[in-house]
Amino acid sequence: MSVRSGRRCRKCGMENPPFAKTFCVQCGTELPRSRLDLKAALIVALVSILIVFAILGIAWNLNTVGYTSTYTTYSPTASTTMLQTQAADFELQAQSSTLTIYRTKSVTTELTLLAINGFDQSVSLSSIGTPNGLTANFASNPISPGPVSLSLTANQLAPNGTYPITITATYSPPQSTPIVHQVTIMVTIADFYIQVAPTTTNLQPGSTTSLTVTLTLEKGFVDPITINVVDLPQGATYTLTNSNPTILAGPGTTTITLQIKAPLNIKVGTYSVLIQASGAGIIHNQPIELIVR
Repeated sequence: MSVRSGRRCRKCGMENPPFAKTFCVQCGTELPRSRLDLKAALIVALVSILIVFAILGIAWNLNTVGYTSTYTTYSPTASTTMLQTQAADFELQAQSSTLTIYRTKSVTTELTLLAINGFDQSVSLSSIGTPNGLTANFASNPISPGPVSLSLTANQLAPNGTYPITITATYSPPQSTPIVHQVTIMVTIADFYIQVAPTTTNLQPGSTTSLTVTLTLEKGFVDPITINVVDLPQGATYTLTNSNPTILAGPGTTTITLQIKAPLNIKVGTYSVLIQASGAGIIHNQPIELIVR
C-alpha cells in the first residue's frame, strides 16, 4: 500500500508531510497548489458568480414591479380625473350692457348671479362710477344665486353724458381671500333744453308777434318733444312754423318760430306767459313777458 507524499518546497527542496498543504514546515515558504485545489477554487469562483447574477436578477425584478406600480398610480386617466375637479364659483351678468336715463327719471334693469359648480353662498353687491345726481339701488343686497333688480335714478343735477357704471359682486369666505366678479354697464344720462328769444315782446290789439324757440336735445334723448303756450291772454292764439306741435326727437338743436296773435278786444297790460316743452314725462318751461299797449 503506497503512502501519498506531501508537496515539495520549491525553496528548500524538502518534501513536506501530507498535512502541510499551505506552507513548508521547514522554511515557511508557501507551497505550490495542487490541481485539485485549483479546480476547487474555480468551482467556488463560478458558484460565486452565479450567486451574484441571481441576486442582480431578483433586484431587477423588484425594480420592474415598482415601476409598473408607479406608472399605474400616475396613469393619464387618473391625472385627467384630478383636473376635472373644480372649485365652486359664480358669475355676475347684466341684462343689458347699455342704458339711457332721462334726467329726473329712473330705469330698471336685471342682474343675474350665476352659480358655477354648485355655488350657493350669499354675495354682496356694490356700484362704482356713478356721477353726482345718479344713484343705484338693488332690490335686495346681499343676494343668493338668481336674478335681482337694479334701479338707476337721475335727479335734476345729474350731468348729461355717458358713464361706465361698474357693479361688483363680492363673496368673503371665512379666513380666505374675497372672491370678486364685476360687470360694467354704460349709462347715458339725457335731457333737453328750451330757449325762447326774445323773453319780452310788445304786442298791439289785433297784431302778431314772433318768437324764436330753440330746442337742444342731448345725446341719448330719443322721445318726441311737444311745444305748448300756457297762460295766454283771453282770446289770444299761437301758431308754430310746423303745424304739428310735436317736434321729432333727435340729438342736436332744432329752431322753430312761434307766433302769438292778439285779438282786437285784448286788454292793455303785461302778461306772464309760459312756453312749455314736454317729452318723455319731462317738462321744461321758459317764461316770457307779453306787453300789450
